[in-house]
Amino acid sequence: MADAETATITELEALARFVLDARLEDVPDEVVEYARHLTLKTISGMVAGARFSPGPQMVELVRRKGLPEEVRVVGCDFRTSLWEGVFLSNFVAHATETEDDRLEHGVAWDIAIVPVILTLADKLGLSGRDTLAAIVIGLEVHSRSSDFDAAARGLYCVPAAVGTAAAAARVMGLTHEQTVNAMGMVLSTAMVTETNFGYDAHCLESAMQCLQAIMAVEAAAAGLSSNPDLRGYLDKLVGPENVFADGILAGLGETWSMMDICVKKYPACSCIHKPADALRELMREHGFGADDVESLVTEISPYDVFNDRPDPLSMGDAKFSYQHCLGAVLVDGDITFANIGAIDEPRYVQARAKVSINVHEDWSPLMLAAPNGVTVRLRDGRELQRIREHIHGSRPDPLSHEEFVDLFALYTDGILSADEVATCVDLVERLEELPHLGALLDVVAPVAP
Repeated sequence: MADAETATITELEALARFVLDARLEDVPDEVVEYARHLTLKTISGMVAGARFSPGPQMVELVRRKGLPEEVRVVGCDFRTSLWEGVFLSNFVAHATETEDDRLEHGVAWDIAIVPVILTLADKLGLSGRDTLAAIVIGLEVHSRSSDFDAAARGLYCVPAAVGTAAAAARVMGLTHEQTVNAMGMVLSTAMVTETNFGYDAHCLESAMQCLQAIMAVEAAAAGLSSNPDLRGYLDKLVGPENVFADGILAGLGETWSMMDICVKKYPACSCIHKPADALRELMREHGFGADDVESLVTEISPYDVFNDRPDPLSMGDAKFSYQHCLGAVLVDGDITFANIGAIDEPRYVQARAKVSINVHEDWSPLMLAAPNGVTVRLRDGRELQRIREHIHGSRPDPLSHEEFVDLFALYTDGILSADEVATCVDLVERLEELPHLGALLDVVAPVAP
């Protein structure tokens, strides 16, 4: 037992040392560039999420509290206290369901890091370079420390906030011992539960993770301690047979786990993206629309059945519905902020009635490990099929810089002007050169003096 405890402490000590000592200049250029792109994308999701249910409801709850004006939150036009600001920043980032995920094994996502660091950057006056370094390093620690698959238990992001606490500890100047204590304090934070997929509580869960992280960092800075027994915690939670803790440190600083985070282009569950990509490709190649389709079969693995929701009851439900999302693609050629909530409009009701599910029991039951796709039967007798191994936006099939810029403009359409979009893109592209984030936050988090 003593050896196991020593190994566990050593793992967290090594991660804490990496967090505090890693330098941006030692990170490969492609990793830095990807972190910059994820930052740009997350900012656009936050701007949209503050206006996209359930974001506005939570924004108003926090606003009405009239809390000390310590920080700005991207997407909002008021200041609030640090803890509530960190909480709200993640909530609005998640509200659109456009967060970017690593799902192939344990779940990790960019909203655990980017919104928190942007909020702290305002309070601490961080330079753009320090902000970007914290995002890169925080994403890496988050990706490595959340690399445990508990999907069979309906749990995701296990543990959820170790990387968040580590990144916040870096920018808030904690010592190595304090950083380890902060990371240990968040082992038991709220996990994302499959039970809440499609409900507003899904956003609350991730926001609580970030709230506990900032609380833990301030508590550790004040001298509070924790038991950073990551391996012991995981053994009891998911079973020792599912714990491969040695992988946490393998290649640390040389290989970059955060590069496995996959970009979501639609306001919908990641599992819907492969079929949506496949359907959009077929529609572009063959020129058909909803009226030309007799039926559409979604080809899925046993894991993906929780997205079989033929009659979604809410916008949140629709984000996890193959039928509604693919019906929206048939009608509009895309899944958008406008059509994801249009669950009662006749054209979407009619389109999703054409969508059925075919579960391939011989495909991998592991999360996002199997291919997904669609089989489309047209009224003229043609049958078209497209199966995708990877999401467009994943490491094997990445987005281009231009596609990230287009997504930023799309998500902020009607909120930011064309000039403001161009300004944000330019500032994020030059993030390392900025002495502070004031000019960027003035656009995306405008607060009256």
